[in-house]
Amino acid sequence: MWLLKWAKQWPILLVAASTILIVVSFRFLLGATDWAGLGQWVGGLGAFFAAWAALDIAKGEARRENAREAERLAIQTYYVSGAYGGTTTEGRARVVVDNHSTEPILNVEFVKVHSDTYGPVECSRFVERTDVLLPGKQWGLWVIPAKAPLSIMSSGHVEIEIEFNDLGGTRWRRVGERPPEVAS
Repeated sequence: MWLLKWAKQWPILLVAASTILIVVSFRFLLGATDWAGLGQWVGGLGAFFAAWAALDIAKGEARRENAREAERLAIQTYYVSGAYGGTTTEGRARVVVDNHSTEPILNVEFVKVHSDTYGPVECSRFVERTDVLLPGKQWGLWVIPAKAPLSIMSSGHVEIEIEFNDLGGTRWRRVGERPPEVAS
């Protein structure tokens, strides 16, 4: 097990072995001033590898931070949902998108109405989308379902499908209270 741990550090082991080999092979040929020059070379190589290690650590930390930010944005999407808000006698249905997250969402768009009886139903809409929906705000619009407007909304369980972008630029799709998924 310890051998595998050291095998991953082969560049460091290679430098150390090379340095030892150079020191041992030149110990009879070098005078006092030559040893000082050799020490400077070894110190320079050590500084180079220290900088390389620092950059490698920083790159790993940046990768972990990006993963944490993506996870935070994905969690925010659970606080955004669409809901049915009622029907008028003209067959228009009110659709409401709520943003209960702590971040604004972008390019919010109503997609479809999902009904237990009729399945997903396309709708004509009077407003296509809103560019920004701030935290704690609501966006409402009127739609007319293509099939039996009043029947769909009164047929039982109705879910609203919406799409939106988070601040990271990821496009999300959410149907009712189901978990959000990345839109394709």
